Amino acid sequence: MNISKELKQKLIEYSDEIASKKDFLSIHTNDEKGREKDKIGISQYRTLAEIASNIDSYDEFELYIKYKESKRNGWDNIFDGMKYGDKIIEYMRKIKNDATEDILPKALSLFFGYLYWQSSYRVKPIRTDASQNNTGFGKQNNNSKNGNKYYNSNKR
Repeated sequence: MNISKELKQKLIEYSDEIASKKDFLSIHTNDEKGREKDKIGISQYRTLAEIASNIDSYDEFELYIKYKESKRNGWDNIFDGMKYGDKIIEYMRKIKNDATEDILPKALSLFFGYLYWQSSYRVKPIRTDASQNNTGFGKQNNNSKNGNKYYNSNKR
């Protein structure tokens, strides 16, 4: 049940084709938990990767993507001329044609994992020094360079 290097490369190319489209940033949220109602949180790709690795039926998984699209939480946004969920299904069908049935769950899982990686570096904001100093709970982060009293920037 190993996936060939060629198929892995194709999956990476598919994820890059999606993530490099100009609409990609506009339909995603920087909030990893996806709390912006009409945008997709990038952690959803991790969840989809996990679900894909355990699917019993490709059709069932495709139906799940259609369900996500119907919830109107970003998956119905227009992306490259169609609903984003439909675009993802288009790529899932390509993967189904590229992979044998025994490795299809693994291939789909890798695809969504690659989409997670793509969105992580393309969508997530670059953290500023101010955000690195704050733990998010109103407390100073003593492990960051700027908040660590023992950190000496002259020692490199």
